[in-house]
Amino acid sequence: MATGNETNPNEVRSVLDYAEGEIFVSSLEAVFKGALESEVPVHAVYGPARGPFQKLRGHQADEGLSRLLAAHGCRLEVIDEPGRAVDLAARSCLAGRNVVMLMPAGDVLRSANALVRARKLLEGSEGFGLLLIIEDDVEHLARAAPVHLLDDLAIAKIEPNDVSDLRDMIEHGIRLSRAGNGPTSMLVASNLLHSFDTITARPNRVVGTLDVAAAMKRKRRIGRGLETMGLLRLSRRLELNKTSALPSPGERAPLGLVAIGPAYTAAEYLLRRFGLEGRIPLLRIGMSVPFDDSIAERLLSRCERVVVLEARPGLTGKALLAASEAA
Repeated sequence: MATGNETNPNEVRSVLDYAEGEIFVSSLEAVFKGALESEVPVHAVYGPARGPFQKLRGHQADEGLSRLLAAHGCRLEVIDEPGRAVDLAARSCLAGRNVVMLMPAGDVLRSANALVRARKLLEGSEGFGLLLIIEDDVEHLARAAPVHLLDDLAIAKIEPNDVSDLRDMIEHGIRLSRAGNGPTSMLVASNLLHSFDTITARPNRVVGTLDVAAAMKRKRRIGRGLETMGLLRLSRRLELNKTSALPSPGERAPLGLVAIGPAYTAAEYLLRRFGLEGRIPLLRIGMSVPFDDSIAERLLSRCERVVVLEARPGLTGKALLAASEAA
């Protein structure tokens, strides 16, 4: 872990500079915190100052954040035209950089041609990471869903369930992109992108003198050499899809739950509220494309009935049915 210059005691410290403790952040600040904490360097963040990212210009003008990003070799650029942003991100990836793109609802469809060009441009390339953070506005884009275009382009898809998970998935998304040699999309529910939450801070990749002790206590979260793994194998290593309260082999529970995105947080709360935590199997789907049939088959073989909780009914259910038929 690198160490930055000594922190000026008279300087107002950004909440994103904290290495431990609880911090209250917006979803956009969680994106920056994820980029700063990531052990895989994030070299650029591109996005428009509108929709859930409308405060992006304010963050760009923030001296504390600018200092942190510069120390990590990362730049923040506000680009309002989505097609141009995709083209710029693709060119940056060709130079071996890792890029995070912010895309409000509708931008995926407006930049469809640019995404097709980028997918072709990056074919055969290695050593880059491209994470598309896409607002999933189910209420207003129920029919013209961006997920269909992402599926057509064979882009891997991950979905966070809360603000803390959003922070963690920045590094996961970049790792998946580098392992798959193609873009990875993070589909984030619109209400989640407009929310605030308290998360547990971890040391940034580059720390100031005040945080060296905290950084030394941090255990390496993920081993090295993951870029040679396939997407499904890496997703298992990152535990993007995980099951709790699964019955022992040979036993069958009367009911099992499958939850994706914020529905997982809601399911956890309901199980705790009614005293059912640890009694009903719960499968959390963090990476929905490509779908991990093996973990789904394990749940289906040990439950009499399975209920799927998701923002867009039918998408995960179809994958589960395919997994059960293949079993």
